[in-house]
Amino acid sequence: MSKGSRFLMYLDGHGGDGYTKMQDTTYLLDFEMAKITREMNFLNRYSEAFLISDSCGAVTLYEKIEAPNMILLGSSSLNEKSYSNGRD
Repeated sequence: MSKGSRFLMYLDGHGGDGYTKMQDTTYLLDFEMAKITREMNFLNRYSEAFLISDSCGAVTLYEKIEAPNMILLGSSSLNEKSYSNGRD
């Protein structure tokens, strides 16, 4: 990816206040997400980004992000459930 890149990131799993858990084993915390996006901005790895988090409390994963030119979409707020149709 370079300065002119546009990208989409989709995350799903189980979530809560400031985290997403994928495959019931790996956690991604809100401060890690902020660090990743800050570093991507510093290294000019994108021009625009669209991040989607699909889990319970999904929007809390973005609370610490300050990187510019990002659209952040979460399927639920803090203490709100996000249900799937099917198996995990």
